[in-house]
Amino acid sequence: MKKTSVRLLKIFIFFTLLSSILISFYIVLYNGIAIDRFNINGIKISGFYLSLDKKLILKINDIDFTQSKKDSDFDLKSNLHHIKNIHLTLQYFQQIEINTISFENYKAKLAYDGENFSLDSNLLYTKAKLQEQNSKIKIFVEDFFIKPYAIYYQANGEYDINSKILNTNGTLKFWDKDNNKEFITINLDINSDLENITLKGNSSEFKDIKFLRNILPTAKDKLVDSWIYDNYQVKDAIIQDFYINIPLKSKNIIQESIDSLYIIGEARNAEVKFHESLQTINAQSVKLIFQNHNLEFYPKNATYKNHALEDSSVILEDLSHLDRPTLLKININANTKLDSEIISLLQAYEINLPIIAKHSNIKSNLHLYINLKNHKVLTNGIFKTTDNEILINNIPIQTKTAEIQLDNNIVTAHIKEAKYKDMLNANANFTIELDNKIISGELEVIESTLSQENKDILLIQNSNIPFNIDFNDSLILNLPKLQITGIFGDLESKITLNSLENLKHFSKILNDYKVTSGNAQIITKDFIEYHAVFDLQTQQEILLDKQNKAPIQTTQLSLSYTPTKYTIRSSDSKLRIVGTKESQEINLHNAILNANKSTLANDSNNQTNIIIKGTNADIIVNDDFYLLSDNFNISINNGLIVANLQHKNGVLNLKKKDEYLMIKASEFGDDFLNTLGNKKIFHNGRFYLEANTDDNGVIIGEFSLASTSINNLATLHNIFTFIDSVPSLLSLKMPGFNDKGYYVESGKVKFGIDKEYVAIESLNFNGSSMDIKGKGIVALNDKSIDFHAQLITAKNLSGIINKIPGVNYILLGEDGNISTSFRIGGTIGDPKIHTQATQDALIAPFNILKRTITSPFDIFKK
Repeated sequence: MKKTSVRLLKIFIFFTLLSSILISFYIVLYNGIAIDRFNINGIKISGFYLSLDKKLILKINDIDFTQSKKDSDFDLKSNLHHIKNIHLTLQYFQQIEINTISFENYKAKLAYDGENFSLDSNLLYTKAKLQEQNSKIKIFVEDFFIKPYAIYYQANGEYDINSKILNTNGTLKFWDKDNNKEFITINLDINSDLENITLKGNSSEFKDIKFLRNILPTAKDKLVDSWIYDNYQVKDAIIQDFYINIPLKSKNIIQESIDSLYIIGEARNAEVKFHESLQTINAQSVKLIFQNHNLEFYPKNATYKNHALEDSSVILEDLSHLDRPTLLKININANTKLDSEIISLLQAYEINLPIIAKHSNIKSNLHLYINLKNHKVLTNGIFKTTDNEILINNIPIQTKTAEIQLDNNIVTAHIKEAKYKDMLNANANFTIELDNKIISGELEVIESTLSQENKDILLIQNSNIPFNIDFNDSLILNLPKLQITGIFGDLESKITLNSLENLKHFSKILNDYKVTSGNAQIITKDFIEYHAVFDLQTQQEILLDKQNKAPIQTTQLSLSYTPTKYTIRSSDSKLRIVGTKESQEINLHNAILNANKSTLANDSNNQTNIIIKGTNADIIVNDDFYLLSDNFNISINNGLIVANLQHKNGVLNLKKKDEYLMIKASEFGDDFLNTLGNKKIFHNGRFYLEANTDDNGVIIGEFSLASTSINNLATLHNIFTFIDSVPSLLSLKMPGFNDKGYYVESGKVKFGIDKEYVAIESLNFNGSSMDIKGKGIVALNDKSIDFHAQLITAKNLSGIINKIPGVNYILLGEDGNISTSFRIGGTIGDPKIHTQATQDALIAPFNILKRTITSPFDIFKK
């Protein structure tokens, strides 16, 4: 009980003391607290009075911030936090009156009536109130008036304490104090995340912006001031949109804020004066844009003396850059002929175009850059035309499209399908140095040729070719990539090809003849007829020297060309070519034609009739076959080859088209056949051949020979060896069949050839001492042989039968002849001879050789 009483006594004493203090503090406030003057952190306060009615009442005569410590950094987040704290504090106040607030040269009066703030100074007057609702502070700006500039602002907004986002929207008015009316009203929205403040909005209609002369800083140059305020007249204008972002924590807040400033507006029924010596340019409207420190003017439907100047513009560049000179950029657009009125407009800016248009309009986009600090003028123009002929320093060029840019004394051209006579069709990109009279650039060649009639000599397509031209006196052309130089005069033009190697990709003739190096000189008076001399080094294999049978690698050719005919001659008279649109005749003399290296016969798209004639000229076919020739004539037209060849008494006729082949040869001698096979097989004799392609694509033919000796054949050599291995056959080695060869009085070979096999239907050789008969097949893929044959002796040799041991090696026919059967296997290069019994020789053709020998042509019909 005693402890409980003590505790209650202490509680009673505490509340008694607290009540006494509160009552005493209330009595003091009720009677009021007055302090004459005091100082807090450099802030001088005088006439301080604090009292209590329903809430606190604060009255201050003067607050002087002049000597206070100044914070150089502005922190919106902290200040909004202070606003929240002030708002909470103001809930305890019924009234606040501060008669004078002094800060440097400014004085103001502040009042709070329990709901509204008001601030009145020589610069501005404002009245606003704050309300807190659900973690949001409502802000109401009833009046915000900047007195010197007559700018009036009203707004409502809120600050979200949790998200720390500030949003307001209101109106900003510029007031004409003299006439007591508005210049302009601007709808203004303010948003902030406490890191940045963004302002955006639009305006009502207004007449001009001359009223801004008293608000904005004075323009750095009088010409700048004229373009901002005076060089245009309008009926009315409007700001359609503007935006600015203020980075609150930036160290360069002013510059970065201006960097982000964007304004777009429009003025209607405008007159713009581009130059003091020119008439005004009229426009239906003018769009005004401020962005990236540039003030831009874009007239709509602009005209100058009845010439359309659509999309012309004026731009004041770097208008708000403090460290850069302001540039006046005038852009004049036109799509018209270059008549006197347009010429006078350009000449007002001392511009003399280096181009003349004869037929179509030229679309011009001219830029003038005037440095308003040193008044230096730079010019830049773009001129465009379509399907026109233009003269560039009197050089006539047909163009599909042309874009020519003028940059003071430098002209840059981009031309699509620039055509110069019939020589050139290219996309051209080049520059002209007007002072030095030099043209340099690159041609994207679509097609370039010395003649449209014959493009085999030179045809450049789809290639980039750099070039330069000197037109100080005569026109001198240089193509460094191709190592071509040209001098073009009124009477004669000379083109020098210093390195034919660089032209290989552009010349079918140089490619066909594998030219590795060389040079040429071409002379023309009219670019219709040409004369040229070529010194060539080649790796061609088509034309060989007949003396050493080596390809001709060095030669000199002369060319004479007209649109209807051209002639090419070699200095050694081995080659002469005469060509027209319809035909090309190639004459060879004392040379060898390697037909296997030429593509003429395989060019089915070639519509020209090609004739190749040779005198004392031989032919190589398929690398392995060498044809001797006293003279030949070959015609090639649309894939059809017709050839005639003569060597001594031998005559050969050939026709070939696609898979069809016809050959007829007669009365050829042993030297022709031995040379053809590159081996001395025959001695003396006459030879014949006939062959045709049948309906199944198989070549059917017959080869005949007479009065010749055959030697140096591997098969024949192995037959000799076979006879030597059988003592009883040695008697067969009579004068007509020995190691010096096999003499044939007459012989025929009937054969068939397809893509896989050579089938010998029958082989019949009649010799002085014995005959050879046989049938068989040679596979073309591996050169394997499957051939069956008989050696047949004369009747008067039957007396030697008993001298031959083993009947398996002896065959006696019904006519009294003696024959021996054998089989040839292996390959053509290494044939194998095998004997077989008489019975096998009689039975085998019906069993083993039924598919291959008895009827070899059945193979081709399957």
